[in-house]
Amino acid sequence: MDKDYGEHLTEAKNRAILCLILFFLAFIGCCTLAKGLFDRILEPAREAGFEVISVSPGDALMSDIGVILAISLIITLPCFFIQVIEFISPAVTGYNTAKLRFFGLVMVIMFYVGVVFAFFVMLPFFFCFMAEFGAELNVSRSFSVSEYMNFVLTFSVCLGTAFETPLAVTLMWRFGVINKGRMRKIRGLIYVLIFVGAALITPPDVVSQLMVALPMLALFEAGNLTGRRIAKVKNGGNI
Repeated sequence: MDKDYGEHLTEAKNRAILCLILFFLAFIGCCTLAKGLFDRILEPAREAGFEVISVSPGDALMSDIGVILAISLIITLPCFFIQVIEFISPAVTGYNTAKLRFFGLVMVIMFYVGVVFAFFVMLPFFFCFMAEFGAELNVSRSFSVSEYMNFVLTFSVCLGTAFETPLAVTLMWRFGVINKGRMRKIRGLIYVLIFVGAALITPPDVVSQLMVALPMLALFEAGNLTGRRIAKVKNGGNI
């Protein structure tokens, strides 16, 4: 029997409450591990020889709270996707429900892969490069703790989001939103938008912008290649 509007609203509220409860539990857990998390996030800069300093009385405290909130949100992300998928799944067929759940799982995995790649690969490389560059210029190598945390968290989350690009492009090919002709017309514009986006989310230097833009370009082309092959099979070789 189909649910009425009130039942849907109640279900949505209950699922939202569940997500909030899990977020609260993740927040409490992160609070107990705050010092270890803080030190771990500072590690890429410290290993490269940078000093992270507090420039105002509440700088370290506010940064600590921001880190806890951000990590709690990242931990709760799978629950959010699961609840959204389970909420909309009754509106689709059983077979499509399975594909929808698989789609949500891949989204979550790709996001976490992007965050891990950003923190363990891109950020250490970036700080080592900037340390060598700063040494040649004989300038002080230090960050304020708030600026450092904002940069690391923003960079990691943005790269995690960028890792969704192959999936998004593949789906657009799969459902006919784009085809060979359209892709030929918009590829240049997409490249420009990627570089503009990279410039907006990184410090104003070419190196950090390229560190974001180049992986995004590679991910876009990977999704484009996969989606094109899927569309070719679906359409019997005609795309």
